[in-house]
Amino acid sequence: MPRATAKRLRSPIKRACFALEAFEPLLIVISDRPAVWFCYWQHILMHDKSGIRISCGERSSANWTNNSKVIKGDGMNAGPKTMRVAIVSILSFVVCSFAAAQARAPEIYMDKGGVFSAAWEYAVGGYDVVAYFLLEEGRAPVAGVDAFVADYKGVRWRFVSAENLAKFKANPDQYRPQYGGYCAWAMARDKFAKGDPKVWYVYDGKLFLNVSQRYKREWLANINRDIARANTNWPKILDRP
Repeated sequence: MPRATAKRLRSPIKRACFALEAFEPLLIVISDRPAVWFCYWQHILMHDKSGIRISCGERSSANWTNNSKVIKGDGMNAGPKTMRVAIVSILSFVVCSFAAAQARAPEIYMDKGGVFSAAWEYAVGGYDVVAYFLLEEGRAPVAGVDAFVADYKGVRWRFVSAENLAKFKANPDQYRPQYGGYCAWAMARDKFAKGDPKVWYVYDGKLFLNVSQRYKREWLANINRDIARANTNWPKILDRP
């Protein structure tokens, strides 16, 4: 065992951290659905001068103060109580991950946010889905405003005007992105991936999103084939265990 790893494992808490990190890639491989793609930072254990901090929330700032609990004690000589809390934290992480893997994926993609980005409050990141159909290819999407909001499929959709809001309410299936806003390229390959509202394309009167410009180009190269494959996978992929 490398010296750095051996030194890291001297403390019970550090051994717990090491075990948690080892679980992460396994859990991601087990399920590729978005519910499992939350960062293990939510349960990572940190050692600082005040003791062992077990984070119960997302990493919102450099001082890690969001919803965290601080357990007093020396991190290099943690007592039984601290170790029990560490073990419970790890087990809860594992159990929740497996439970998420069995849950039905949401029909409308909503970015849960992370270390450097906030969670979406609105579908398609708050951009006006009706406005896409009025844009030239390659133009930036138009952000909606809080004054014009509709509820559909359990999430909120934002629009730039009362006219666009009325159009959406009259026929939401005409304007909402295909595959619930998940990446069209990934859906053709029976996978889930984020649909980026800025990587869009309107084809045959329908709105498609892709995870990046690179995969959008690949999707466009075989657009009819990939749409046919994605249509076969959707929406049954939502129920895949």
